[in-house]
Amino acid sequence: MGNPVAVKGDERRSAMVLDLNIKQKGLMGENSVVTDEYGVVRYVVRGNVGIMSSTFRIFAGEDDSAPEVAVVQRRQSGLAPKLTITIDGREATSIVAKTTFFTKRYLMEGVGLEAKGDWLNSDLTVTRDGETVARARQRFLSAYDREVSVLDESVATIVVALLVAIGAVDNDETAIMAAAAL
Repeated sequence: MGNPVAVKGDERRSAMVLDLNIKQKGLMGENSVVTDEYGVVRYVVRGNVGIMSSTFRIFAGEDDSAPEVAVVQRRQSGLAPKLTITIDGREATSIVAKTTFFTKRYLMEGVGLEAKGDWLNSDLTVTRDGETVARARQRFLSAYDREVSVLDESVATIVVALLVAIGAVDNDETAIMAAAAL
């Protein structure tokens, strides 16, 4: 059933919340499984990770005949990666990362969504026109697994794609820091 979700200030509304768990497999996040609160596989992510570019394909289900619902592409462009999300074969959005010392923001041009996280991206909030549509929290003692609450199920696929993209950027940053420490 719907859970009451805080929206703006003290207002509350009843919303159907889709709770998802993203479990990353592979050192660089090349494969992930997204399950709902009952353990049913909702999405499978299969990726090819490279130095200059990476592609992550998102399928709606775990069997080999599951339809591809989104593609996340990361291309290195100067110092900052260029991230694009394609939904149903059409480019839906590009992601612009805006980072300050304390927060990270991701603007999704074309779909009107914005994600804001703390400096480690352990807690993220996704909004549309100031309204929260999803929240993601990094699992305790897990570098990459996330618990996600999607408050507007119509954006579930794009939210999963966004979190895959942010995971790719985080993995890149971790690899750069590890290389710098050598």
